[in-house]
Formats: sequence, structure tokens, C-alpha cells
Amino acid sequence: MVINMTDAQIYDGLRKLNLRGCAEEYQYQCQHPELYRDMSFDSRLTVMIDKETSRRETKKVQTLIRKADFKYPKASAEDILYYEGRHLDKAKMLKYADCSFIDQHMNLIFQGPTGSGKTWISCAIGISACRKTRKVKYLRAPELLDELMLAKGTGDLHNYINEFRRYECIIIDDWLIAALNVDETLNMLEFLESCELHCSLIFCTQYPTTSWYERINSNEENKPVSEAVFERIVFNADDPIELSGETSVRELLWKERTGKLRRTSNA
Repeated sequence: MVINMTDAQIYDGLRKLNLRGCAEEYQYQCQHPELYRDMSFDSRLTVMIDKETSRRETKKVQTLIRKADFKYPKASAEDILYYEGRHLDKAKMLKYADCSFIDQHMNLIFQGPTGSGKTWISCAIGISACRKTRKVKYLRAPELLDELMLAKGTGDLHNYINEFRRYECIIIDDWLIAALNVDETLNMLEFLESCELHCSLIFCTQYPTTSWYERINSNEENKPVSEAVFERIVFNADDPIELSGETSVRELLWKERTGKLRRTSNA
């Protein structure tokens, strides 16, 4: 509790100004005067400002993570599992987590069967970006394609696509889980065209890039559009990360808890 009426008024005033970090630090200083007796007014004020700055930065990161709609909002790059057979390079994962790929407008591709952990890893990288105050959005490809089709039907396609210009990184999960038809391919081209110069994309897919052509509308007449979709993703992408699916992530977590998981030397 604050010590006297004057302290209480200052504390309440700081909270009314939404300076909660300053208010908490001021209250603490009032409760523990012996810790600050030898500090100047400027020094004590600096501590209060630092506390407020830290509070606002933390709140901003939490808001970015919440608005990103991650499938796994607790995923963390520090918790990625590295073990024999998973084909994960720890140095490369840490490089992705520092978000330099976003500055380069580089795309990432995680490929592997169901249960290989590609979605969790992409969320971990996206959350790392949020921690660096980057705006990220998680999307599932089937839902994105439906929304693009709906927007096109109402004549609002470009306005809908332009909403994504606010993001610096977009995760597209379940990419090509179903083959695209002609309309979906055309809509996806418009989406990718809008993203190409200002946003990095992270794709999670079960299919290697070598089989993408047959899943991006294989209609011969639509081949130029299909090629354009493919090139806009792959041309500026880092080498795809192929995840092993011999053991599911759930089983790996169980093995780690029971001490049966053998990690690689770069873990």
C-alpha cells in the first residue's frame, strides 16, 4: 500500500494517465524508501520510465501474438526439438528466428507429412517475429481460398487482399492440401502479387515443390497462371525444409519426457 495521501494521489494520477508501469514502480519506491534513499530524483524517475517502457513493450508483443491468430500461440523457437532423422539444422532455425528473412522478403517452405511439426515450427518463428514487434498473420490455405472466392464474388477482392498489406510475415498452413482449381489459382496469384514486394510468406505443406505443378491447376490453358503462382513462391524462397515423418511430434514429446529421445549433437 502507498504511504500517505500525497503518495496515493500521485499513484492514482499515474494510473489515470495509463502509466501503470510508472505507478507500480512509484508505489514500490514508496514502500521501500531505504532502497532509494541515495538515489537522485532523476535516477528514480528514470527507473519509473524504464518500468513503463518495459510494460508497454510487453503489452505490444502480447497484442501482436493475439492478433496473429497462431494455431500454437505458446510455440517457441527455443523449444524446437532437434533429433536424429528430423533433418533440422539448428543454426538455420535460429537464423529464421532472428527474422532476417523478413528484412530480405524471403519466403520459407516447411514440407513434411502430418504430425511432423511443420505448423508448430512456423508458429514458433512467427512468434519470434512478434517479439521483435513484427506484424504476423497465421492463415490456413483452405480458409484463405474460400475468403478470396467470397470476396471476388462480391467484387471486393482487391480490398480484401489489401488488408494483408499491414503484415510483414504471413504463415499459410495446409498449402495445397487440396489441388487448386482455375479460379482459386487466379485468386491466389492476385494474393501473392500483392504480398511479393512487402511481405515474407511461410508455407507449410505435405507436398515437395517438385509436385506442386500438378496440384496448382494442371489445366494446360491455365499453365501460365500456374507457373506464375509457383514462381512467386519458390523464386524468392530459401531451400525447403523437409521434415521427417517417421515419428510424430506427440510421440517425440512423450519420448523426451521419458528420457527415450536421442537429440542430435547440434541441439
